[in-house]
Amino acid sequence: MKLRLYLALAAMLLPSLMFAAQKNVPLYVCGLATSFNDSTVYFTEIQKIDSAYVDSKTGFLYGRDSYSYQLREQMQKQGLSHATCITFFAKDKKDIDKKYAAFKKRYATKGRYNVKYLTTAEFNFSPIIPDESEMKDAPRQKKAKKLKKAKNK
Repeated sequence: MKLRLYLALAAMLLPSLMFAAQKNVPLYVCGLATSFNDSTVYFTEIQKIDSAYVDSKTGFLYGRDSYSYQLREQMQKQGLSHATCITFFAKDKKDIDKKYAAFKKRYATKGRYNVKYLTTAEFNFSPIIPDESEMKDAPRQKKAKKLKKAKNK
């Protein structure tokens, strides 16, 4: 009987623990695109996105794969099919500058790669907004639990 109670309790709590709250924060985003069939590497400019969402538990950018797909679609428009795209982000301009410089140093020096730059006029990241089901607000949930406990007393 106790086992069933614990299983039922776990089944009720599990969906609420699966998704963390998504916070709307300004971020700096940059991208890199390359193809293994070509020696050309494309860098986007560092762009500030004012309405980016970050997972409150892990700190990961929500929809980071979608940002890479945006860059991939732009590369396909320019004729580079099957591009491998990387999107990296940071909360501070200083941190993204370090990441950008490290990738630029890796690909721009030694002359092995043909480096091209995409300006914001050519490509601009669009913010990815989570669905309503993924936008849990943890503080509101805690307040609701406290109010429920207070009413029961």
